[in-house]
Amino acid sequence: LKRLRVQGDHPPGGVQGQSPWWGWGQSPHRGTPLLPVCCSLGLFLWGTALAAGEPCDRNPALETWLTARTMEWARLLTQLPGYEPPSPLQVCQAAGKAPHTDGLHIYLPPLAEEEERLSLAHEYVHLALRHHPVAHDERYVEQVARSLILGEQLP
Repeated sequence: LKRLRVQGDHPPGGVQGQSPWWGWGQSPHRGTPLLPVCCSLGLFLWGTALAAGEPCDRNPALETWLTARTMEWARLLTQLPGYEPPSPLQVCQAAGKAPHTDGLHIYLPPLAEEEERLSLAHEYVHLALRHHPVAHDERYVEQVARSLILGEQLP
């Protein structure tokens, strides 16, 4: 392997003129395959770029509902690893698309009220756990979202 040379700034703890990935094998991540990490980062950036230019047809009623619930949910979610409350979010209508988020907005297609609230909770959980690997576990996120909506104990 050759060292990759980079110009300009370097990350905290990094070495000037050396790729921040160079020390991966000596870091606490040792043994973690690098390809899945890079792929996850690429998909995150790709999804963010796609959603960044998407217009937001705001839904004030759902924003109010979400704001009220997030205060209640914070008490429960703090017991989960990686929980960090997201910044205030805008809830947007997204006709003909699956529920998704760009980190600042949650986009929902027209749904029945119960499904709409579950989808909103699901996307919120993705954002609230975004710095932990469980945020990418769809089954776990769905279980947490259902528990929040139904008032059940978290998994």
